[in-house]
Amino acid sequence: MKLCLLVSRRCNLRCGFCHVEFPGGDMSWDVAAQAVERLLAWRPKGEVPIVKFFGGEPLLNWDVVRAVIEAGRGRWAGSGLRFELATHGLLLDAE
Repeated sequence: MKLCLLVSRRCNLRCGFCHVEFPGGDMSWDVAAQAVERLLAWRPKGEVPIVKFFGGEPLLNWDVVRAVIEAGRGRWAGSGLRFELATHGLLLDAE
């Protein structure tokens, strides 16, 4: 079962082929955590829970992306939670 979190409506690119307008705005940690909690509570037994970070460019809201991943290793450890990231890749670094 997959949960797509639109963690940032912002994008630092203006690609000519992109038809989506991003009016700004980021998801808060509280909203992200509540969404993941609901995913874990309501997923069918035996299904792997997946959180996909989406945007705009989700790495523009890195603090929330990182907090959700860290909670996946701590608070939600043992849930089998997995992560996916939809990104243009320009903001990827060692962190």
